[in-house]
Amino acid sequence: MVSAAEKKGDRLYPRGPEIEKLKAEAGLTDEQIAKIKTALEAVEKKNVEVQAKADVKAAEEAVQKAKEALKAAEEKLKSAGDNFDLLDERKKAVYNNVPDDKKEKVADIINFKVKSEKKDKKEEKKDAK
Repeated sequence: MVSAAEKKGDRLYPRGPEIEKLKAEAGLTDEQIAKIKTALEAVEKKNVEVQAKADVKAAEEAVQKAKEALKAAEEKLKSAGDNFDLLDERKKAVYNNVPDDKKEKVADIINFKVKSEKKDKKEEKKDAK
């Protein structure tokens, strides 16, 4: 009796030989066909595992690339912030170009925090070294 899985046209695998044709031409028994199917199932299972590992590896690589891009963006942002603060520079330019007797009043108006002379001298010494 022919099982439903072994109807004419059923194949062992996609584009593979028809089961009935292989059975007839090679003189295989039902037990041999079952053994072949079991072996093919093991191959398919291994393929699924390999594909899963490949997918995991691709995902890990994508995560690593994203982390590197994030790190580069953070460094770029930090360097831009550390090196130049436009508003601060504008306030400093205004403050530095006002007569000395009006600096205190201008600093209050533009909300410019004036560094004390002691700090300025300490920074100059650090820069000199």
